[in-house]
Amino acid sequence: EGGGGKGKKSLRSKSAPLRETYFCTANCQFMLIMRSDFDAHLRNKCNEIQKEKFRILKRSKIFKGWKTDGIIRLARMARMKTIPRKEQIVVQGKECDSMYFIQKGICKVKKYPDRVALLIRDQHRLKSELETMRLKYSYHHTLHKLKKVGGWG
Repeated sequence: EGGGGKGKKSLRSKSAPLRETYFCTANCQFMLIMRSDFDAHLRNKCNEIQKEKFRILKRSKIFKGWKTDGIIRLARMARMKTIPRKEQIVVQGKECDSMYFIQKGICKVKKYPDRVALLIRDQHRLKSELETMRLKYSYHHTLHKLKKVGGWG
């Protein structure tokens, strides 16, 4: 995996030579796939996966104003991942470093109340109730004064 990933480009395009030289700075192990084997066995599958990633991103409204080449570049960076049933994908309140697009399947979203938001909401509700009581009290208090003075009665 390590390295710049430019070697992958040589498998994608026969006419594009590498623009840099790679060398080992320590003992390295490599997995080598010959171009002929890649073309015979993997190229079609890789192209299908790439097209599917592009379709998923293109359908998303998030990228509505994007140009096609931008979506293609993003699709190349994306990785397909299968997540087992009942496994948590992201957790509320924890930082997430990825964006997920559902290709197929069903996900359940649970949103737990934010304690601070609940306290603020309760505070606003109580302030409103207090203001209602103040108005009610001041209205009755004013009526009582008027009756004493003889203004109403």
